[in-house]
Amino acid sequence: PTFPNRAYFAAATSFGHLTTADEIPPLEGYKPIHGTIFDLLDRNDVSWADYYTDIPQGASFRPFGTTVIDPHFLPLPVFLAQASGVLGVGDLPSVSFVDPGFGLLGNASSSDEHPPTDIQRGQAFVSTVVNAVRNGPFWSDSVIFIANDEHGGFYDHVPPPSAVAPDSI
Repeated sequence: PTFPNRAYFAAATSFGHLTTADEIPPLEGYKPIHGTIFDLLDRNDVSWADYYTDIPQGASFRPFGTTVIDPHFLPLPVFLAQASGVLGVGDLPSVSFVDPGFGLLGNASSSDEHPPTDIQRGQAFVSTVVNAVRNGPFWSDSVIFIANDEHGGFYDHVPPPSAVAPDSI
């Protein structure tokens, strides 16, 4: 399920949770004894941000509330502006996590690929993110990893057809 998978992504543990409904994370976030990927980046002075549409995936581990928000959590438009090289908004950090809209907090137009969401919205979101980087000044020294928990990564169980030889068409 979603939250145990996200916990493993960030902390290599789900704290024993097996379903999303098991427990709501504490307001200050879970504190795994070995830390999270976010803690590792901080300890090694690697700049990072988690750009979100409705809620950052890192909110299970860092504050994201009405009174306190971790300064690494930034809205998606900031990423798009930074990736595009818009002057005055700063450069991208060394590591950027970019989260789709999960349909939370009243956001009816989610951009994830979790059923029953229209996966075209998720693919449009990925295209927007990739194209912002591709068309910006950081493309030549960027790498993009697209990671899915159980709400993405749709696949076809049928092997694809063999590729044709180059220049044979």
